[in-house]
Amino acid sequence: MPIDMKEMIAQAAKRLVMEQNRKKLTVKDIVEECRITRQAFYYHFEDIPALFRWMMEKDMKRLLEELREHQDTERRIKEFFLLAITARPYVKKGMEKIMAGRYLSKYTKIRLRKD
Repeated sequence: MPIDMKEMIAQAAKRLVMEQNRKKLTVKDIVEECRITRQAFYYHFEDIPALFRWMMEKDMKRLLEELREHQDTERRIKEFFLLAITARPYVKKGMEKIMAGRYLSKYTKIRLRKD
């Protein structure tokens, strides 16, 4: 079975953030967790924000495919909002910890603190 390197990198980043509760995530942390080289990371992703964009896009694509399977429009809407509400704490935590303030605008940081 071929290894999906992007998925492996994404899973390592997710483990570091969610299970080990890292305050700040670096490429060094990720490559050590994956046991790959920095070059391998940068071959697949430009930087950490690009990694998390890819992860979010992939999850959103999967979510939309799942929602399309439901025939009932009302159920689709309920499922979408349930998933959005469930994902909110993880997105917020990821934005606060992974980006460590480096990639967020002043407005975004203020909004995250108020919520």
